[in-house]
Amino acid sequence: MTLFRTKEAIDDCNRMSINFQTGVIQVLSDAAKFAKANAQSSQKFKDRTGKLRSSIKAAGGGLKTRIESRTSYSLFVEAGTKPHTISARSGMLSFVIAGRRIFKRSVKHPGTAPRPFMGDAAEITEYMLPEWMERMVSKL
Repeated sequence: MTLFRTKEAIDDCNRMSINFQTGVIQVLSDAAKFAKANAQSSQKFKDRTGKLRSSIKAAGGGLKTRIESRTSYSLFVEAGTKPHTISARSGMLSFVIAGRRIFKRSVKHPGTAPRPFMGDAAEITEYMLPEWMERMVSKL
């Protein structure tokens, strides 16, 4: 009789373990969707073409889920840039200022301020994660 109860307890523990693992994966999946939506709706940057916002994706899955933006310039938006020189690859740079066409071999760019749309999304998601995990555990 004792063996039966022990097996029953082990079976209960195994079920709880599976439910816990499934719950954690679901919470992480929901957290990734939340972070993605938060980063995509950020007002920290102007997205003239829509390319940066649409590049924000949840990648991986399960315990290895992550949020990423894969445009060639997303890191420059996120972290900003230091002042730097932009040089023509060949010939001259050409641009219009006050209706007048200007030609230069190089220009000094003043740099850009950081606009941490991904970092902010990660921060709020990490803040909310313990609460979401507690809710999941309370439902087991």
